[in-house]
Amino acid sequence: MAAGADAMLSGKLAACAGSVGPGSLHFINGLYESHRNRAPVVLIASQHVRDEIGFDFPQEVDYKTVYASCSVFCEEVAQPRRRSV
Repeated sequence: MAAGADAMLSGKLAACAGSVGPGSLHFINGLYESHRNRAPVVLIASQHVRDEIGFDFPQEVDYKTVYASCSVFCEEVAQPRRRSV
């Protein structure tokens, strides 16, 4: 919510980051409020190691499903893409 308030008051992009699992779900209220107010906020939420995803790990969260409804853009980056020079 602090990032959303900062973005709304300054008119500039604000960022926040969260740790894996339920800890990142604490951002949902602030993101919904920011989305409603059109305050530009970017959230970076970490995820479990790819080898553990899909095995019902207790702290696994499907972030795309959770955050898509309160985002203009929501994407999961599983592996960095290397650009050729």
